[in-house]
Amino acid sequence: MTILFIVVSIVLVTYVLLLMNLLAGLSKIAASIMPTSSPQKFVSVIISVHNEAHNIPGLLSSLTHQDYPENLWETILVNDRSTDRTDDLLREYDNSNKKVKIIHIRETPSEFSPKKYALDKAIEIARGSIVLLTDADGRPGPEWIRTMSSYYSNQTGMVIGYAPYIIEPPYQHFFFKLLALEYMSHACIAAATTGLGYPLTCVGTNLSYNKSVYTELGGFGKYKNYHSGDDDLFMQRVRDESTSEISYAYSPAAHVYNAPPSSWRQFFNQRIRYASKGFFYPWLITASLIVYFLFNVILLLLPFVTIYESRAFVLFGAVYLIKFISEFFLLYKFALLTNQKRLLKYYLPTALLHIPYIVVFGLLGSILKYKWAGREK
Repeated sequence: MTILFIVVSIVLVTYVLLLMNLLAGLSKIAASIMPTSSPQKFVSVIISVHNEAHNIPGLLSSLTHQDYPENLWETILVNDRSTDRTDDLLREYDNSNKKVKIIHIRETPSEFSPKKYALDKAIEIARGSIVLLTDADGRPGPEWIRTMSSYYSNQTGMVIGYAPYIIEPPYQHFFFKLLALEYMSHACIAAATTGLGYPLTCVGTNLSYNKSVYTELGGFGKYKNYHSGDDDLFMQRVRDESTSEISYAYSPAAHVYNAPPSSWRQFFNQRIRYASKGFFYPWLITASLIVYFLFNVILLLLPFVTIYESRAFVLFGAVYLIKFISEFFLLYKFALLTNQKRLLKYYLPTALLHIPYIVVFGLLGSILKYKWAGREK
């Protein structure tokens, strides 16, 4: 019991200190002045689509209502080997909107993953000095382009945006609301670590970078044949291999809402895909993820320890209480910053489920293959 108490106490104190550090990172983000500069740069909005006929009309409608000056942005849509009606929809849109470029990809070179090849081809012909990315299920607000581009200074090479899950109809089930809060925690880590000057993650549903930075780094580089990581693994290159700064666009006007996984199968494969990237991070980050995984293993096992050792119940209760309170304050800070407080009402059930969630997907992500965009990885 003494050894268990010492081990758990050390891990818990370390974890709380880490959360306090992340809170300091969020404070730096919150203290930064919300940009208000007028549009100055040409922006290329790039979207790669694969069998997204059901999402394309909503996406195009969102892009049509952008308030950015017409002469300062373009849209490049890449039809990546689609076999549904995507091809027909894009051709119709191409005929009615001359400021849109359509690229049709029929085959992907063996040295490239499909999506990275699609993005690379689009960036190659992009006219904009700023590349702005989203996905087919992304629904940016009318001020998206204006707000994301306003975060650029002369030193900025990348801007990370927030892409909250939609929890309106048809995504009103309690499960989707828990999932939205869990997904918000990822964005919270992205914002906090960006504030600390060392961003750890981002999502391709709302991401922007200078085309010159992409070109100077040689694109996706060593990650170009990996089927995931067109967002966070490239961000690592910008962070570690360039002198450019990375900013976090916390303004609600910069949000891009997107749909949560529509089925258990999609949810399972998406989470396995997220977890599988852990071993492609720098060793210190990978080691930290392993420690976090082991911490959650301990938390999962503690209730069972109390069956054989009643004195462990006090330890079990204290650890959970301190963990939940600390994490809540961090999420509360981010929710205030991004106007997402309504999700906090689902915190307790999400926090309880998050422990087995981390253990299960952390383990499976290292041993299982996943299916994404119709292919097994």
